[in-house]
Amino acid sequence: MQADQAARELVTRIDQAPVADWLAEANQWLSDLPDLVGEISLPVAVLLVPLGIVSLLYGFRIFKGMVVVYSSVAGAAAGWWLVTESLGRPDLWWVGLLVGAVLMAVLAWPLANVFVGIYGAVAGGLAGYAVTQAVGDQRTILIGVGVGVLLGAVLAAVVFRLMIILTTSVLGAHLAVIGVMVLLYRVDRVAGPLKQSFSERSYLLSLVVAVPALVGIVYQLRRSEKREHKDDSREKEA
Repeated sequence: MQADQAARELVTRIDQAPVADWLAEANQWLSDLPDLVGEISLPVAVLLVPLGIVSLLYGFRIFKGMVVVYSSVAGAAAGWWLVTESLGRPDLWWVGLLVGAVLMAVLAWPLANVFVGIYGAVAGGLAGYAVTQAVGDQRTILIGVGVGVLLGAVLAAVVFRLMIILTTSVLGAHLAVIGVMVLLYRVDRVAGPLKQSFSERSYLLSLVVAVPALVGIVYQLRRSEKREHKDDSREKEA
């Protein structure tokens, strides 16, 4: 009874908090993601697929490079939005995109560990959304995302290697799946049924992303363990 009451109080506080509106908008954006995917251009989709696969399978080995790439993409998107939407200069979109990408890449290389924590929080939020999407209402989903963000940030600081693997696998799976979806949306015979399936089954996108993400996590964990065994053997021989 006390646990139920505490849960209800937590939901009420979230609903009354100023951040609730932002979380609701973020949740709506995630729910509309299958429709928004259709607005991504074909060249971007062609880049997303190999980038996602590399992150999915080799993220831990080249995590600094992946952090720089992710940061460049995020910086480019933020710069584009700032110039076109906030400053109202759509004619200078390329300036915002270029400056944002370069600035974030320059910051990400020396601060790679900090950025891992940020992306760990993002990956945790995505994972929390995926888990609660199929079983809860909107308010439960918001709690799941919030808990996932906090847990992802904490894990990034406590178990650094594991969090890199989880983060690169989850984000890589999202990039690869979104890229494939954009390509499939260009096929007339596939686009209609695919969009309908995602529209009727809100959990489907999370499920489709979860499968390659789990494969990437297992694959990277095994590779990292094998590499550790080789390093230990070399140290013993030396």
